[in-house]
Amino acid sequence: MTYELAPGSTYEGHTLETTLTKLKTRFEGRWATEVAATVVADRGMLSKDNLKMLGTEEFQYVVGARLKQLKQADQDAVLAWRPEKAGIGEFTV
Repeated sequence: MTYELAPGSTYEGHTLETTLTKLKTRFEGRWATEVAATVVADRGMLSKDNLKMLGTEEFQYVVGARLKQLKQADQDAVLAWRPEKAGIGEFTV
């Protein structure tokens, strides 16, 4: 496990690309074969540019979003999920 810190005055939505570049450099040579990375981010990272970048890089990702900002059908799917009956829930929006 690893992490990256940025100055407190830095807008967090602008830190993702730099952080991912540093991670790939740090694990260069082992990236595609030995190192699997999953980015977990809060809604502060949720921008079209960041999601596009994550989608084109070799990362799996989980990004939090506000439920009330989703389309009604997506809200209904998330709210209908019951972990005790379904096990793992996966929602792609």
